[in-house]
Amino acid sequence: MKKPLVHILLFVFPFLLLAGLGILSFFQHPYGDDFAGHYFVERFGISGSIRQYLQHGTGRYFGIPVFILICSSRFLLDHYYLVLLGFMGLTYVNLYGLLCFLSGHYLTNRPAGARLHWATAFLLSGLLCIIPEVSSFFFWVTSDCIFLLSFNLFLWYLRSLLDFIEPARGGRWQAVRMIHLAFCVCCLCGCDEVTLYYSFICGVGFAGYQYLTARPRRLPVALLGLVLLQLVCIAGVFLLPGNQARAQHFAAKQALVFSLYSGGHQMAQVCYSVFSSPMTWVLLTLAACAPAFMRPELLEKLKTRRGAPAWELAALLGSVFFFYFFIRHFGGRFLPLYVSNMMAAYLLCGLVVIVLLNSPSMEYALPLRQLLLREWRGSLLAGAILVVLVFSPLSAGLLQSLVTAPVHNEVLNRHIEEIRAARQAGRGMVTFSGYQQDCLQLMEKKYGMKTAAFVRNAFHFPPRFIYFIDDSVSVHIDYKYAEYYGIDSIRTGQDIHTRWRNSGTPFWNQP
Repeated sequence: MKKPLVHILLFVFPFLLLAGLGILSFFQHPYGDDFAGHYFVERFGISGSIRQYLQHGTGRYFGIPVFILICSSRFLLDHYYLVLLGFMGLTYVNLYGLLCFLSGHYLTNRPAGARLHWATAFLLSGLLCIIPEVSSFFFWVTSDCIFLLSFNLFLWYLRSLLDFIEPARGGRWQAVRMIHLAFCVCCLCGCDEVTLYYSFICGVGFAGYQYLTARPRRLPVALLGLVLLQLVCIAGVFLLPGNQARAQHFAAKQALVFSLYSGGHQMAQVCYSVFSSPMTWVLLTLAACAPAFMRPELLEKLKTRRGAPAWELAALLGSVFFFYFFIRHFGGRFLPLYVSNMMAAYLLCGLVVIVLLNSPSMEYALPLRQLLLREWRGSLLAGAILVVLVFSPLSAGLLQSLVTAPVHNEVLNRHIEEIRAARQAGRGMVTFSGYQQDCLQLMEKKYGMKTAAFVRNAFHFPPRFIYFIDDSVSVHIDYKYAEYYGIDSIRTGQDIHTRWRNSGTPFWNQP
């Protein structure tokens, strides 16, 4: 039977979005902390750099070695797209593996491979529609090594945890699964603070659920052991010298009332990013339709489950608030958008889980499920989802970025060429004009003044999906930029900025 055109378009469009993001990776360049990692390796060596980070500014004992190993390679930094595509592929594969596991264990009929690939592309696109800053989620290697890596580990941990508590599991392989879970826990705790926090909540939640649903009730010893291991790892992270120095020994940084306000403010920001996105409501609607495809035994278990969605939602939002409050009050930090990306991702995951757990008892969701079982109504739903995806911030930002990224890339490549030419000529200084002026001059030269003026006014420079906060003439990055490309100093107007080793800048810089 021939499928309606709207179904075909909905199937193809998420893959087009991911392909566009893959193309954008070829226009990305290293950013300040990527250069910092390379500089530390040249100065201290790989093991010495890891030690310096863990002693002076972070407790990410798993993420930092990965970051150092990648940034130690000049080949990978010069071919930046290879690392970005690798992390994008890793995220896709992990999400696909989790969906395969969930569909195989909890659905009446496991979907075909093509449908699972579409679901993976759709969910990943949906997540990118919701997070505050796409550029730092995928297109900054430092963030990839710390935050995106931890998100991938969390997906793997979740899959392993579900596999471990499967009632039919057991026997000699259960010990192997336990060791594997323990390894996942140790790695997760050493990645970033957000994943450490939510992996602990997830472990406690699973242990509590196992205890409350067991008949007769008994303590889940293995899961309690995992929770205890997480507590030990968390204590180790807090006690590492790097975290102690970074948070100034976790002393209160300001009055309690200001920290409460700051926590509420950042919670409101991330909640706005999630709840204001139509894609959130699309995903929650689809989650409410899930009982139409669940196995009967799972449906019965969820129907008899005693749960209060309002309290579960309050607990989820409370976890977001407490994290921001704690980091602000004891860490003294107002978290940037690349951290809010992860908070939004975990908030979205929590919302989907709450809807899935309560969907069998949602009588008002029955009409939604019937839409999926009627062809013409299903076409209406598919069309509505396609409209949301086509007119999402992800689609708009991707289109704008694909138009402006070639100009951005050429400007930065010209800067690099000028530095190399000056170094070969024996000059220790190179002079740049501002990034915006360089973009305009290049567009005027290539496309004419009218086209250049239109592009500059209609589009955003730097491109929205290019992680480029500070360029090579900014006081925040030029000393690292000069250091990496081997020039003594960079001049911008009346200001001269020397390379890192001659600049007097403290050697420590955290990713």
